[in-house]
Amino acid sequence: MGWIYCNKLSNYEKAEYHYKLAIKFDPKYPASYINCTYLLVDIGKYNEAKDLINKSLAEVTGTDRATYYSELARISEFEGDYRDAFKYYKTAAQFAFNPTYIENMKLNMKRVKDKMSTFDRLKLKFI
Repeated sequence: MGWIYCNKLSNYEKAEYHYKLAIKFDPKYPASYINCTYLLVDIGKYNEAKDLINKSLAEVTGTDRATYYSELARISEFEGDYRDAFKYYKTAAQFAFNPTYIENMKLNMKRVKDKMSTFDRLKLKFI
């Protein structure tokens, strides 16, 4: 229901409600977490998204670590924390298996690096 409300009806309030309900009733099902995370990031609820990601990484078997780290990177990039965004994209690439996905993470890293100050770019050498 959450996916339908989000993607087909653009009713994000109801989508969030149903995603959280799905997590409540089946807390070990990873798809509910990632779909809810996408929604929370897209609507700007970054702290809630971070909490949900951390919960999923700690408690749910079968989570897609590459996707979660990519979402953490998006959050950091939205918040203007480009060094963290770069680190998260790099970590996402390390957890990925799909060559196209890995290339996308590299492109994201380049984009974020271009947004950084010269001083921050120099600090990347120590990451």
